[in-house]
Formats: sequence, structure tokens, C-alpha cells
Amino acid sequence: MKRRNFLVSSILGGGFVSGTIHAQVEAWPTRPIRVIVPFPPGTANDIAARVLAQSFGPQLSQPIVVENLTGAGGTIAFNAAAQAKNGHTLLLASTSMTIAPYASAVRYDVVRDFDAIGKISVFPGVLVVPANSSYRSVNDIVADARARPGGVVSGTGGVGTSSHLATELFMGLAGINLLQVPYRGEGEVVPNIISGTIPMAIVNLPSALRFIRSGLLRPLAVASKTPHPDLPGISTFGALGLPGVEALGWVVLLAPKGTPPAGLTSLEGMLQKALATPSVVATLTTAGVSPVIGGRVETDEFIKGEGEHWGRVIRTRNIKFE
Repeated sequence: MKRRNFLVSSILGGGFVSGTIHAQVEAWPTRPIRVIVPFPPGTANDIAARVLAQSFGPQLSQPIVVENLTGAGGTIAFNAAAQAKNGHTLLLASTSMTIAPYASAVRYDVVRDFDAIGKISVFPGVLVVPANSSYRSVNDIVADARARPGGVVSGTGGVGTSSHLATELFMGLAGINLLQVPYRGEGEVVPNIISGTIPMAIVNLPSALRFIRSGLLRPLAVASKTPHPDLPGISTFGALGLPGVEALGWVVLLAPKGTPPAGLTSLEGMLQKALATPSVVATLTTAGVSPVIGGRVETDEFIKGEGEHWGRVIRTRNIKFE
């Protein structure tokens, strides 16, 4: 009897200990969560971070703080997030994260230093001109650029940004040479197109969409494999005879290494739930960031593919960053 009682007590006791350990492992978060955003307040990425933080908040026992770390094309934010391996930091990453390692010395490696949580949005670049522009088509721009090599100006969101590399793709495949003028982000590019200060640019769709809808910008082509539903009647570059001019912008949620597996799983579920919630979808869509649901594994593969794509563009075009 004593032996049997001992065994029963051991089993029950072991179950209690195991349950306690399990609870300790699963306990996450244990302090406030910091969400790093590489762009200023009011941008599409910032709006996405804040609406997701609001959605996640009721499901977590800790507050969520959104922090905007801007500058250097996002590199400041990416480096800071990579160093914050405390299990309670998240990063709203963007396309430039996979370009920056080719453009400058960075202190992070996307695969080594981060775990994917999921996609938030994927959107194409779009070639836009002022509403009153004499350019009525991509062919008009190509013809003018061939007639005046280096004489046609194109704005970009900065050296090493997706708009810069998309323009390089366009020039290479069209056989033209544009004079690229880098700005400090697409938030500066778009007003200068609207005013006619610069005649054209390839920018991410969220930066231009509300101005296209209001009639201040005219879209001429979409830099994606297929047309975009927000731009009915606007052809892809491929359909216009320039296959290969493809440039996707994207927003994904990452966690620096150190976040416990239970936390990663919880965040993945919360993100997918948020992106299926009508109020969240409406807010993001209004900001031009149409939600796209993609899990951790799919997002990991997507980011790797984007890094390889931009690496090929940089090597093929022999782009030098200064």
C-alpha cells in the first residue's frame, strides 16, 4: 500500500510539477511589448502598427508601445530591432530591409536575427505622373527619354529604396537613361510630382493611391505580374512590352530572435485574426495597405525570395550605393 500510494503521489506530483513548468514556459508576455516602426507617424506603416497594436491589446496582459525610429531608409530601425533580443520587441519590416544589406554596412541578417510572424500587406509599385502631364503613356516617357538621354527626371524615395531599384529596372528593360532625383522618402516625392516639380516617379501604391483617386496623379503602369484591383484599367509594365519591371512593396511583422515559441505562435494567430476583422481591414485599406494573410513559414520564404530578387537587380544593373 505504501508503495502504491507513493507511486500515485509521484504521478500526481509529477503532473503538478510538469504543469507548473509548462505554465512558466507558456507565460508570455511578461512585460510591455515594443513595436518598432521604421517610418514617421501618419505613414501607412505607422497606421498599420497602431491598428494592430490596438487589436492585439485586449488579448495580451501587457501594454503595447509603438516607437517610430526613422532614418537611413529604415536601417536605424532594423539595426535596433535586431539588437533587441529580449522576447518583447516586434518590428514592422518593409521592403528596404532586404535591400539595405546590399547598400550599406548593416548589423543584422534577416534570416539569422529575426523570426517571421506573418504578412500584413503586399502592394505593387506604380508609375505616376501629374494629372496635367503631357505623358499619356509609358511609351511617351520612353520616347522622350530616348530623345533626351539623361534629360528626363524621375523622383525616388531615396537611394537603395524600392522606388530607386524599380526605376533602375525600368531603365534597363526600356533601354533608357533617366536622371534620378532621390528624396527623403516617398512622402516627399509625391507632393513634388503633384506640383509638377518632377515629371514622374515609380512609387509604392499606398503612397499614391489617395491622390490617384482624387485626380491629382495619373497612373500609367503597375509594376507587378498582374493588374491591381485598386487601379482598374491600368496595365502592368509586362502587358506594355516591358516584362520584368516588377517591384513589390510589403509590410510584414517580425520578431527578433529570443521571442519564445509560444509567443510567436500567439502573435501569428492574433495577426491573422486581426487581418480578418472588418474594422481592421477597413482602416488598413483606407490607408492603402490592403491586408494579405500569410503565416510564419510562408512569410519567411517570401522575405528570402525578395532578398534574392533585389540582389539580382543590383548585380545586373551594377548599382553602386554612395
